[in-house]
Parts: sequence; structure tokens; C-alpha cells
Amino acid sequence: MSATSVAITPTGADDLSLTLHEASVAGWGHAQTLRRRIKAGKLPAERVDDRGTFIVRQSDLMRQPDLVRLRKSKGLPALPTERPVAAVPADLDDLAALAARIVSTWPRLSAERKSELGRLLASP
Repeated sequence: MSATSVAITPTGADDLSLTLHEASVAGWGHAQTLRRRIKAGKLPAERVDDRGTFIVRQSDLMRQPDLVRLRKSKGLPALPTERPVAAVPADLDDLAALAARIVSTWPRLSAERKSELGRLLASP
């Protein structure tokens, strides 16, 4: 699958969240290596679905000295300035990762709003 890049502008308050595939494309190591670190408790991550899709924060990746060295050895800056974006998802895993990334940017719903949404969806 081909990948393109989209320029990002850090705001300081926001921390870029990446799927493991995006982190791998950005040069932070192989997705399975990142997954092993998550399972070992060495890399904080948020599981976003039942299929094992994880989101990691760029700041957490930057706290891994060996991953920063890996990026530098590839001639990449320690702090990426672009977010890798899949041009066209090739399979369902890529679609799930894309959906998870999009949903992770949405604001959290309060319990009251969730209840209201449930009532709206249940009504004929």
C-alpha cells in the first residue's frame, strides 16, 4: 500500500495520536515491535476497538530512547513534522485503523448525551 504525508502543525496543547501502522510508517519501528512494547507495559497506548487496534501518542514514542535513535539512524528527525496517511486502505485492518483514528478525534460524550443518543436511535 502506498502512503502519502500530510503536514501537521503542532499546537503545543495537542499531542499527535498515531495508530501502530502510522507509527511504523513514520519510522518508529515495526508495528509488531510496538505492539510487544505495549503488551510488556513499556509503551502506553489506548485500545480503540475489539480487534486490537491501538493508538499511541507521539510524546510517548519520543520517551523511548532506542526508538528515537532508530529514527535518527534512518535520517529522520526525532520529532516528525508530517503524519503518514494511507492513500487508499488496502484491507479491513487499514479501514479499522482509519476509522479508529477519525473517531479518536471526536469529543467524548457525557452519560446524559449517550442516553439521549440511545433514545433517539431506539425510536422508530
